[in-house]
Amino acid sequence: AAAIFLFMLIAARPLSVAAVLTPFKKYPFKQQLLVSFSGLRGAASIVFAIMATSGNELLQNDIFNIVFCLVLMSISLQGSLIPFVARKLGMLDAGEDVLKTFNDYSDDSKMQFGIAKVNASSSWNGKSLRDLALPRGLLVALVVRDGVRIAPNGRTVLQEGDTVITVNKAFDDDKSNLHEKTVKAGSELAGRHLRDYKGDGLVLLIRRRNRDIIPSGDTTLREGDRLVVLSPDAISSLQD
Repeated sequence: AAAIFLFMLIAARPLSVAAVLTPFKKYPFKQQLLVSFSGLRGAASIVFAIMATSGNELLQNDIFNIVFCLVLMSISLQGSLIPFVARKLGMLDAGEDVLKTFNDYSDDSKMQFGIAKVNASSSWNGKSLRDLALPRGLLVALVVRDGVRIAPNGRTVLQEGDTVITVNKAFDDDKSNLHEKTVKAGSELAGRHLRDYKGDGLVLLIRRRNRDIIPSGDTTLREGDRLVVLSPDAISSLQD
């Protein structure tokens, strides 16, 4: 087990990681070293060893104990040294705290996050956040500009192309009904803009094959589209 561990640490993992990641030029050499050092951890290897030894074949070597010891050495040595090696390779980002993300907070609280894109015709384009007159309870949590994450304040001026992440309290409701209406072949809605939709209720979402589209009045409807309609009390209006 010790011999296999050293071979994997010195040769097998660095060579295999380099062969996989080098063609993708966005992975620098130091990052490849850190990935290769991460080691063999987890229960999958032990489960595979159990499968190999559970048959009727008599094996020359005790594969289970070898793999078990190999995994323990990898966890105790490589796993505990990852922070040290990351610092030595300069792979720490002092400006980022990755202990929790927006998704983590969404999962364990009643907060929800939304996304808005600022285009050339947007009323937000060229305005600072203090001039947007956002309603109480709605906060701009993050602005993503050309791939750079900006922690905003009142003086932050939004620009065309910005992605704005908003946070607000989640809406808990069991009375407003959502219904789906499918645009069938030959329907008069096919090929027309959503603004021409005359049904009762508000179209919140268009499901087109494997895509979810947040619609606007200019969205063109197609055959097969499924319209998710908010209609608290008018179910009959959705029936063809």
